[in-house]
This record gives sequence, structure tokens and C-alpha cells, in this order.
Amino acid sequence: MDEEQRLQYIDVIKEYHQEAKRFKWRQKAKFAKNLSKYANLFNLNIVSNDLLPMFIQLSDDKNQTVCQEVAPALAPILMKYAGDERLPSIVTIMRKNFRFGTYKQR
Repeated sequence: MDEEQRLQYIDVIKEYHQEAKRFKWRQKAKFAKNLSKYANLFNLNIVSNDLLPMFIQLSDDKNQTVCQEVAPALAPILMKYAGDERLPSIVTIMRKNFRFGTYKQR
């Protein structure tokens, strides 16, 4: 699928994420697990504006399973920033919010 066709789906992903606030933890975990795939599909602009905020919100979920499922999405998101001057500040934010790999601070 080319880039232009993929852009049609970002609105669907954003809408699903907005509705995910009402979902039970299993549905959120499934969405979180797919976030790394979404990061690989879209360009830096969409990752910055849409997927990174989703990642931060899901990683701060009350359910630990959701947090664990979203953790693998960090690498593809950061890889989009390779060579970008914003990468050090994003890494700093992630270090403040996370501890010991997939577990958040409590």
C-alpha cells in the first residue's frame, strides 16, 4: 500500500484511540500491541503528531498489561527520529517516565 492510501487510515486509528478510553483493558492492550506496526507504516510527521502522544497515553494506563504491550512500540517510534534534533529531548522524556525497561514508575 502506498503512502497516500495509508494516510486514509490514520483518522480511523485516531478515532479508535479516542474510543479506547471507554474500552476494557484487553481491547486497549490489543491496540497498544499494534502501535509498533503503525509506527513502521507512517512517516515522521504522523508519528510525531499522532502516534507518539498515543504511546505516552497508553504507557501511562492504570493496567500494567497495557503498559507492557505498548512498550515494544518505543523502538520503532524512536527510529523514526534518527538524525532528527528532537531525538535527545524525546529520549529524556522517556527516561523520566520509565524505569527498568517495560515497567513504568510507581
